[in-house]
Amino acid sequence: IFSPVQWIRIRLEFFDLDFERFVYLAENYPKELQHAGKELGKDIQTLVRKLLTETKLDGIYYCVQNVQSPKYDQKTYKEIVGEDELAVLKLANELSPYNILHICGYAHHKNNLDFYKDYEAGAYNWAVHTEGVSLSEGRKLFPGKCILGGFDNNPKTLITEGDRADVEKFAEDCIEESEYRSFILGADCSVPNSIANERLRWITYCAQEKNREQGE
Repeated sequence: IFSPVQWIRIRLEFFDLDFERFVYLAENYPKELQHAGKELGKDIQTLVRKLLTETKLDGIYYCVQNVQSPKYDQKTYKEIVGEDELAVLKLANELSPYNILHICGYAHHKNNLDFYKDYEAGAYNWAVHTEGVSLSEGRKLFPGKCILGGFDNNPKTLITEGDRADVEKFAEDCIEESEYRSFILGADCSVPNSIANERLRWITYCAQEKNREQGE
């Protein structure tokens, strides 16, 4: 589930293939963007309520992202974007404790993770490799919470190109860095659709084996 203003960005970038217009609108029409986010937020809350009360879903994977503009410092972001993001997340948390906050670094978009320290969620996922914030460093921002991540999701990286031994070694390192507590092994964001399922199974089997070893 994308946060309210992210639906606007997704429409412009993925459907219209206009990769500059969202930031232009955010910089030049902030109040209009805020109003649009508020209206979209109403529909998103309706969707979230239905998903978490009328289906068997355990929770939502909630996508947020900094506006990629120096004009959007934490104060401006909170005023224009954050209020409506939090309204959706608050509703989701009222209906389920299993929601994941995904701080999206897709295509190397950068985020200041401090913007989201007060966003309550069951687990937190950010782009370790894009942000340069390790799993253990990020855990300090979200103390006592579950952390999700590990692999770089971008094409031509370890998860798509590495041999099995290297992939498994990296998975093991991530698990050990987590100290076997409150951790879900995953990636920075969605992995390429073209990735072979076998490569993902290497990671799954490795995690299962490490879990068995820890339980012995």
